[in-house]
Amino acid sequence: MTGLMIGIGVKNIKNVHPVRKLIAERSRARSQPFHWQDGFKLGPANTPAVPFAFFYLSETRSLMTDETLEVRKRYLEAGLAPIELCRIPDDHIGTELDFVYYLTKRAVESLENRREEEALKWFQMRNDFLKEHIAQWVPFLVEKIMKSSSEGFYEGAVLMLMEFNEPYCRTL
Repeated sequence: MTGLMIGIGVKNIKNVHPVRKLIAERSRARSQPFHWQDGFKLGPANTPAVPFAFFYLSETRSLMTDETLEVRKRYLEAGLAPIELCRIPDDHIGTELDFVYYLTKRAVESLENRREEEALKWFQMRNDFLKEHIAQWVPFLVEKIMKSSSEGFYEGAVLMLMEFNEPYCRTL
């Protein structure tokens, strides 16, 4: 994974999303420890936060849904294929955020090389993916993580994700 850099101002953290109420509740009463891997275990047990879009977007919550295949199509349109193809569904949050990073990086590189039209293409692909896909399911993932987490690090990480994602949610 290449990573994702998100810049947010600490002063802007108030009132961005109702999930913030959960932070206040958690900071008052940290009763149950939560390990990051516990939130992402898949299987028959009650999973606190499933990191795959299909879980939130598909009525059947089945693997390899139309939503998953649409994500794969977007990767292929950008000239990419997931490393773990056929092992891990394409719509894992980590893979999707890596894709957003890739599109952003390509756009910036195009601008640096004075290829404005190409940069617009990459930015458009990124913005479409964020608005039409990520914004449709990440708020639900964030809510589940916030409800099941008592670790400040993970709460902060998902709040940064929401801060990054919120402009795309507002335009729906």
